[in-house]
Amino acid sequence: MQYKRAAGLYVGGICLILGGPLVTFIGTTFGTRAVVNNPSNNLSGLFIGVAAFGC
Repeated sequence: MQYKRAAGLYVGGICLILGGPLVTFIGTTFGTRAVVNNPSNNLSGLFIGVAAFGC
């Protein structure tokens, strides 16, 4: 049995729908924690980027 190429897009879409809010929550939480603990640290930008990817 051969899988169609659309199956990968379907599974990827479902994973992003279910995992997107989790990625956004993790990025926002750790980004805020990085800003509060050490404002001069560049790590907060990384987590904000991760949070934007999850949206």
